[in-house]
Amino acid sequence: NYLSLAVKYYDLLRAPSLDTYRLMLGVTGYLQPLYSLIISVFLLMFGLSHTYTIALLLNGIFFIATIVGTYYLACDIFDKTTAIIAAIVFAGLGNVLFYSHFTYTETAVTMFIVWSLVLLYRSHGFSERKSTVMAGLFFGLAALTRWAALVFVAGPVALVAIGGLIQAIRHQKLRKAIVANVLIFLLLGVAVPSVLYFLPNWADFIGYVQRNQQQGAAWVAQYRFAEMVNTFSTRSVMYYFNILSQNTVYIFSFFILGVFLCLWNFRKTAFLLAAFIVPYAFLTFVAVWKEDRFLVPLYPVFAVIVATVVYAVRNKVGKIFLMSVLIATSILSFLGASWGIGPMGKRG
Repeated sequence: NYLSLAVKYYDLLRAPSLDTYRLMLGVTGYLQPLYSLIISVFLLMFGLSHTYTIALLLNGIFFIATIVGTYYLACDIFDKTTAIIAAIVFAGLGNVLFYSHFTYTETAVTMFIVWSLVLLYRSHGFSERKSTVMAGLFFGLAALTRWAALVFVAGPVALVAIGGLIQAIRHQKLRKAIVANVLIFLLLGVAVPSVLYFLPNWADFIGYVQRNQQQGAAWVAQYRFAEMVNTFSTRSVMYYFNILSQNTVYIFSFFILGVFLCLWNFRKTAFLLAAFIVPYAFLTFVAVWKEDRFLVPLYPVFAVIVATVVYAVRNKVGKIFLMSVLIATSILSFLGASWGIGPMGKRG
């Protein structure tokens, strides 16, 4: 869908007119346009002969940018060593690598989401103008790539807003700046995407949402299990838990331990927990239709939580051992998922 949409944009952009924007909205329908639009820009430069290759190369750029974003997210919350491990863990996650080979929006939106999180954290309760502006911009880009980005950013936004409210109450001098920054964030992250796409295509978009609500249960019963129609059933609750556990027993064990460490050190990791728990709960208990690719934007946070185990260990020998295990596992996972070689690949 997204690749064919990019070709349609390409055809319209080759001969632009005053009606181009309207025509682009017409062919977009319920899909969010940004991912296809980015591909179409490169198609204008290089032509249609290598359309799929261009899309995959762009996915590679998004993937690398997400690795960097994962590093900075972990570095801001913890330290550089933890950040390096988090970036390596993310780079080796099988599901992330698998979907980077397809022209779904998950790879692109994951990049926009992780940078939204980095900049939200740096905004310090919306008190820092530059970080707030950039956070709003990246969130707006994420929304124009996939509407579900809201779910992955909602928890951290709420937490940052609460922090901003506390600061505004305690420090009168910051009140005007915080209010102005919140308005800027809403302008860039909500108003601009709404004006550019959601409002003009509201009928198509809301129709898509309603069809999913009405037919989601039937799809689940037909293509998954009838039991999963109830999102609180065992199969439904365990669906994404099982997906996460497929990231090797070593990585998953570190993740479970990392969750407990984050809960233990809640004041430091509240932002991280909000970034994971809110979307995970929505996908598990609210969304009836489930696919493993829906979980991809959560993996940068997943990787940071895994790396918290390294941060928690103070013994130098123990830290080096844990780092070695995670690095080796991630490298083998990367080789297996990317090229099918090694003990985690088809040839291993």
